[in-house]
Amino acid sequence: MALFFFDTSGPGGAFQDEVGCDCAGSEPARSLARRTLYDIAADTCPDADQAAFTIRVRDLTGAEVYRATIALTGVGS
Repeated sequence: MALFFFDTSGPGGAFQDEVGCDCAGSEPARSLARRTLYDIAADTCPDADQAAFTIRVRDLTGAEVYRATIALTGVGS
């Protein structure tokens, strides 16, 4: 197991993970990051037409090992 940190940013501001989460490797950390990003987007702005959310995964040394962004762009009336 390795410790990874999941920093997030979006319309509500930025959060730097100081606790981390043990994952079996970088691929499980990436999968957790994607699921977390989807959950944050769904929970934070369920009625919004414009929003962007980013999650950044760092390893124990602080090096970025993954970054993903999800954007919501609503069109229409």
